[in-house]
Amino acid sequence: MSTSDSPSVATSRPVGPRSSATRRSFVFTRVSANWNHLWFDSTEVVQVLRSEGSIPKAIGHDVSVAGIWRPWANQNAVIRLSGAVFDPSDGFGDLFVARGRDDRFYSVLANATFAV
Repeated sequence: MSTSDSPSVATSRPVGPRSSATRRSFVFTRVSANWNHLWFDSTEVVQVLRSEGSIPKAIGHDVSVAGIWRPWANQNAVIRLSGAVFDPSDGFGDLFVARGRDDRFYSVLANATFAV
């Protein structure tokens, strides 16, 4: 077999996916959800500090959702948005009074970080 019969290694066409070296992903999204059930293991200390009788152990449920968006898929711009709902139980109601309010508590947070 002569050298002219062997396949040439050099090529004028790019090897691999055509856009892998020149194209970047401009949208990268991460969404996470979280659910927590909050309760006291023991309420004796809280009862003494608050000078109250019996306090139920259940505090409530906290549910949240958060989204992170990196427009250029790097740390140069990071935008976060999250929302949470706290649904109180009887233990929370015994410790805190929410007059004239909805039974649930809401929280919304937005945060943007830009690097120069």
